[in-house]
Amino acid sequence: MSDTYYYCLLTVNDMQLVNGLQTEKFSIHDTKIYAAYLTDKGLEGGKMLLYLKNKFSIPLNEVRAFAAQPEILLIKGNLITVTREKAEIEKLGGKVRINEIG
Repeated sequence: MSDTYYYCLLTVNDMQLVNGLQTEKFSIHDTKIYAAYLTDKGLEGGKMLLYLKNKFSIPLNEVRAFAAQPEILLIKGNLITVTREKAEIEKLGGKVRINEIG
């Protein structure tokens, strides 16, 4: 077995579709780093507050003040990681913005 790398340029939307695809002899990985920001909390039934409390280990009495920030950096990582986080937040009714940072 040998390592061979092929590079291509894709839009973020196209990369979200194919990132992480793999077979026994082939896999696709994004080498860029992204940041996911919570932009709209959609505070539906307190689920988002509980999520933020647990994710950031925020004391319950401080979670509302923390959640009041206009945007919250949730995660930095490859596109697979930030897309997974985005999907989790959207299930709770929130909205996430993803930026390429490197």
